[in-house]
Amino acid sequence: KYAAELQKGQGGDDPILIRIGQSAGHGAGKPTKKIIADYAEKWAFMFYEMGLDI
Repeated sequence: KYAAELQKGQGGDDPILIRIGQSAGHGAGKPTKKIIADYAEKWAFMFYEMGLDI
C-alpha cells in the first residue's frame, strides 16, 4: 500500500526506489559495510534507470 501511494502521488511513470529496513532506526551506529551497500544500491538503481553501463 505504501509503494502504491508513493507511485500515485508522484504523478508520473518514472520509477521510484523504495527501501524499507526492519529495525533499521535512523542510521546512527550503522556499520560502514551497510552504509556502503546502501549507497551502492542507490547508485546502481540510478545508473540502470539512466541506461548507463557500470
